[in-house]
Amino acid sequence: MSVLNVHLFGPDDGRPVVALHGVTGHAHRWGVLAEQLPELRLVAVDLRGHGRSPKTPPWGFEQHVADVLAVMDDHGLERAPLIGHSFGGAIALHLAKAAPDRVEKLVLVDPALGLDPVARRSLLESMVYVTRRADRTILFSSHLLSDVERVADYVGVLDRSVLRAQCPLEAFRGRVKQFVLHFPSKPPALPPIRGLLHARRSVNELRVTVANPDAETDRILRSLGATSVDEVPFGFEEALIGYLGDRGTGGFFLDVAAAESAAPVTTERGAA
Repeated sequence: MSVLNVHLFGPDDGRPVVALHGVTGHAHRWGVLAEQLPELRLVAVDLRGHGRSPKTPPWGFEQHVADVLAVMDDHGLERAPLIGHSFGGAIALHLAKAAPDRVEKLVLVDPALGLDPVARRSLLESMVYVTRRADRTILFSSHLLSDVERVADYVGVLDRSVLRAQCPLEAFRGRVKQFVLHFPSKPPALPPIRGLLHARRSVNELRVTVANPDAETDRILRSLGATSVDEVPFGFEEALIGYLGDRGTGGFFLDVAAAESAAPVTTERGAA
């Protein structure tokens, strides 16, 4: 029997989801999410040392995992989705490693954001380990884009509550490109380019970032009379920043077909 305090949100017959808060948090912090998802039965746990649960040690991952499994047993949850924020995400991941058959899905929201680099690398490696099985999926939300690039196969990008992209990570990275054009003197005015996100000028250089560039993009850039037109290698972080920057077009690409319907872009919005 569990010694932890548990707060239940949602209807008795709702789909059960075990919710784990972060350090200094408590079960009631899931109340806002419960209001947005009234069909769920959130089993929100006060982790050991938090809220109304016992403050007695040990407080290591092994004990936290045992505590959460005991809560699941108490509520008749042989298998259930887990959602964890911050440190709660790390606990959920350790539970998935220790008892994989008890976890239906994992939702990790900035898991253990404050971990040191060594511990964080171990956490990411654990995520890769858990998803080796074909029936395992992790929804991983993080502001650390290097972490996302290291572990994610598929990405969804939310910007101001709008889904701006939904595709494989490699596809996203490959569809935002930057080109550097060198000129013998001041760069000329930039004509309209479909998918233009940014254009930055220096004394004799023009950097252009474009979503879904194609042969027409190449033709326009080479028609400007530059002495050279070079593509700059882009990682996921650079591609995402380029895509979401406030100077960009605010365009979308949710799938490959979206590239065919992208609206023309005015020079003023993209120019620096």
